[in-house]
Amino acid sequence: MNILAEVVKALSEASDLPVAELPADASLESLGLSSIHVMSAYVSLERVLDISFTGGDLRYAPTDTVRELAAAIGGIHAAR
Repeated sequence: MNILAEVVKALSEASDLPVAELPADASLESLGLSSIHVMSAYVSLERVLDISFTGGDLRYAPTDTVRELAAAIGGIHAAR
């Protein structure tokens, strides 16, 4: 499973931004994505990846860019 592609798709659905406008190395802030968008994407990713995020899962992971967020989620997915 391509975690980066799934994260981009979830962020696209949460924000109504087209997938093509969500480059992997763009910061979430520069894309105008709020914490609400990210949380909505998390809910979608929990279903798609069959995982459950807990409060501390992403607390210390670098998640400034789409790629960093995907890497952090990929680590959680692999650990479960």
